[in-house]
Amino acid sequence: MENLYLQKIWINNKYTKYKLSSLPGLKKGVSGSTVGGYNIGISKYSKECKRNATLQVLSYITSKESHKKYVLKGYIFSSIPSIYDDEEVCSSVDCEFYISFQPISRPVNIINEKIIYDNYSSKFRNTIYKYLYGNNSIDEVLQELVDILKFYNVSINSSYVGKITIIILTVVFIFIMSSSMIINFKKYKQYFTLLSYDFWIIFFIGILILFVLCGIEFGEVQIIKCKMKPILLFIGNMFCLFPFIYELLIYFPEEIEISVWLDKHRFITFLIYFFINVIVTISLLLVPLRVEELFIDNGKNFKYCKIDNTMGLTLNTTLYALYIINLLVIVFIIFLEWNIQETFIEIKLIAFTTYTIVLVFIILAVLNFVLIKNYIYNL
Repeated sequence: MENLYLQKIWINNKYTKYKLSSLPGLKKGVSGSTVGGYNIGISKYSKECKRNATLQVLSYITSKESHKKYVLKGYIFSSIPSIYDDEEVCSSVDCEFYISFQPISRPVNIINEKIIYDNYSSKFRNTIYKYLYGNNSIDEVLQELVDILKFYNVSINSSYVGKITIIILTVVFIFIMSSSMIINFKKYKQYFTLLSYDFWIIFFIGILILFVLCGIEFGEVQIIKCKMKPILLFIGNMFCLFPFIYELLIYFPEEIEISVWLDKHRFITFLIYFFINVIVTISLLLVPLRVEELFIDNGKNFKYCKIDNTMGLTLNTTLYALYIINLLVIVFIIFLEWNIQETFIEIKLIAFTTYTIVLVFIILAVLNFVLIKNYIYNL
């Protein structure tokens, strides 16, 4: 302390040779000083006599008389404003100086169970030191300070990843919707004999649902989005697969009762299938989810959807498994119908698509157990 010209310190009666002043601010007359304190409580399990004695001690410690005594000795800065209206106090200390304080409480209200104040304070100060004593630029340090508590997401307006993704999705959507018109051209109808026109409509409805799923991935993570994502994924894929499952069963190499019944009851079959999807959707709504906050050291914090307990994880995994089994059944039927000349081209295309979907869903199922610490890749 002997060689200091300016120093930010706590109030202490040892430093009498130095003149105290408010912390300088950006604008003249605007300053600030951090205030802190302690929480004091009395155990309800203690004896009444001890509680009464403790109350007397606390009453004394927090009394105006006690504060005045320690202010005069230079031990504390009192939180009782009227202390600095006392003539005796003002004769010993600079009351105008203390009254001019603009106290700021520690921002403990913005800290949650994931990051406690002491860790936040340490990280904040160490980041500032990178500029004061290190080689980091002011822009880098300010961005790091923002990143301590900010949560990032992929947005169409503020993220280049969002812009690129939405452009790709738009191009793919236009291509798919345009290609849907091909089924009306007589020249190409011979390549689309596997599905009837109404089943193609059901297929494209499934495609639209999956595009809606892609859309809700953008923006802030919310619990309603967490609930909707698996539902849209399941329903969208089921709508896409139903027409092919139906027609594959109709064209089964050997005539079986279920094939005959399905061929005669198309509408009833769809209603049964739709009802099953409703049950699955309700099951998905029962999966307990929450929005989890993930803090990344020296990175971008983000939020993600997390299944809340073991039961929910089991239910979610079971639904994924059922869907993959459904796909494997399709693969098996394709194998049996591989050489049917009437649907030779369609079978090959369905096989390629099904194998791709199986691979994608296996990857998605695995990723459910892997925490990706990047908000872009976690999209």
